[in-house]
Amino acid sequence: MCQFSAQDFTSARVELNIPLEIPDEQGSAELSMGSDTLDSLGRMLREWSPHAREMVLGFLDMTGSRDLLDLEVLHMRRIIFIGMIALLSMTPVWAADDVDTQNSTVGGTIPELCQILIAGDLTGLLTLTQDGTGESAYDAGFIESAADATTLTLDANKQWKLSVKYNAEWTCPGAYDKDETDLTIKITNSPTGTIQNSYDSYQSPPVANEEMLSHATGVSDNSVEIQTRVDLDWTTDIPGVYSITLVYTMETY
Repeated sequence: MCQFSAQDFTSARVELNIPLEIPDEQGSAELSMGSDTLDSLGRMLREWSPHAREMVLGFLDMTGSRDLLDLEVLHMRRIIFIGMIALLSMTPVWAADDVDTQNSTVGGTIPELCQILIAGDLTGLLTLTQDGTGESAYDAGFIESAADATTLTLDANKQWKLSVKYNAEWTCPGAYDKDETDLTIKITNSPTGTIQNSYDSYQSPPVANEEMLSHATGVSDNSVEIQTRVDLDWTTDIPGVYSITLVYTMETY
């Protein structure tokens, strides 16, 4: 048995073990290798780097065994080539991708929209106390709410207007009939829109809708703060329960 070793530049140490048959003591320049040896050597050569293969092939040239190995390598290349042709012939030919589309239409009709929200409670505005707010209110000639006692919040998706009216006459004690003009209101802040009919100062709402505020486009969360006042007179406003209702209306147009 003869052992040959080579150091590859990029891989680990390579060892080649080839059984040699030497015919006589004088030695011979030729090697005799069996088919198993050729198979092993062919597999090893295919796995080695070019540098290692050149060293081994040089050794085989010296021993006259290069031709046998070349035949074995050529045989293996033929087998690989035939196998590749067979695989290519078995590769399926795929058809072009299929594409299908459908439309989904989103639509509908948006109507004219508006809404009005109200906050604030004036049901106790005329609840006066003796030896306190009562006398001072009568002396002043009126009782007045806070500037933002009534707050309207307006929303609309197009041009709109805000109107006000009272829905019925005062409810008064006994046969007394309080004048509806004793009730006045005004807008105290600066909301979006144009104030109409001088409602930035105290005005008496009529029995039919009267425009207070308007705007040429839509609006969102438009806050309108309203102050309310009721006139009082020592000689006419007798003791008892009073009430009147104001109606605020928002509409698009």
